[in-house]
Amino acid sequence: QDLEDTVGVAAATLKAPVRHALGNHDYDVAPGERDGVIKKLGLASGHYSWQRRGWRFIMLNGCAVSLFGHEPGTPGHDEALGVFNEAQGKLERWNGGLGAPQREWLAAELAAARKAGERVILFCHWPVFPDNKHNLWDTPEVLQIVDAHRDIVAAWMNGHNHAGNYGEAD
Repeated sequence: QDLEDTVGVAAATLKAPVRHALGNHDYDVAPGERDGVIKKLGLASGHYSWQRRGWRFIMLNGCAVSLFGHEPGTPGHDEALGVFNEAQGKLERWNGGLGAPQREWLAAELAAARKAGERVILFCHWPVFPDNKHNLWDTPEVLQIVDAHRDIVAAWMNGHNHAGNYGEAD
């Protein structure tokens, strides 16, 4: 039994819902299979939200603008390559970004959470704080949105930095 089957069986036995935060390792697939990753995980989109007991949980997709999340020669890959090249060596190939459409969606989700009187926890494979080489490509734009809603955002939960890291913002 391969690892994928083992993980699938283990996840199926959980009594809690399973939520996926897409990361760069999810795209370690055979050429031509990148476009199917989101669907294979049972997701309609790589970013989504859900509410429970006065909380809104927002899952972000930092693979949306990335070199590994799209097949070479596709519009998504070309967009990521443009962002990467424009940064002139300041970005890491294993990172990615949300991109403008998802940032607009995030701002709308946060506004809806405020209107509903909800607190928010954000999830993303990539960190945005403290400043680090593992952070999202579009960290400044994402932090601007989050900072505008800091009264309702309780936490940003992430992985990606294998050595670990922690930050607390005022």
